[in-house]
Amino acid sequence: MIGKLVSWVKESFGGSSEMSDAERAEELSRIAARREVDVVIKKEGEYVGKSHDDLGELISTVYYQVRATEEEKLDFDDGVVPWINIEERTQGKDRLIDPDEIVLRAKSVNLIIDYPLDHPFKCVLHSESGAFSRWQLIDEIGTKYEEIYLEEERSAQTKTLPMNERRIMNRNQTDGVYGIWGHDLGDLAISGIEVRKDAHGELNLWLRMES
Repeated sequence: MIGKLVSWVKESFGGSSEMSDAERAEELSRIAARREVDVVIKKEGEYVGKSHDDLGELISTVYYQVRATEEEKLDFDDGVVPWINIEERTQGKDRLIDPDEIVLRAKSVNLIIDYPLDHPFKCVLHSESGAFSRWQLIDEIGTKYEEIYLEEERSAQTKTLPMNERRIMNRNQTDGVYGIWGHDLGDLAISGIEVRKDAHGELNLWLRMES
């Protein structure tokens, strides 16, 4: 089997059949890394091309912007970052633009989280006041993401690899209840939330993700 694999390495990537064991292991690691990158690229493409018409008609979009730090201003000339990082949302709350603005009037809404998950998560968010502010939405969504990542790690047989053990920077695919792939929680940011109304009159939230 290893002989056939070495031949395939040579034919595919210009390797030599006279490789040492160390060179062979390094080449096989490169191949595995390329495969992992290809999987992430494929999944990203599928996500971008995915239709959300089944969630209903788009009735509004809630946008997220934060005032840039001095360092971030090097990349954002207008001083505004067009997303908020989920994991660092609390630290970014003071920089969030219009955090207290009421952006959705409803007592309950359905939240759909499908990135970066093979098996989407769905739940209902409730508001006793009958309205959601921009901050309230992102904070509740962030809490759900934290719960998802914890449950994934708890239920997975294949655990998340620490950064120094990965072939690529992206998070490895795990096999827990959600099948998280490609991104650690700290990679994720939200630029907007689509509010959609389905045929039953229910409101569904779909997230515009950045990573």
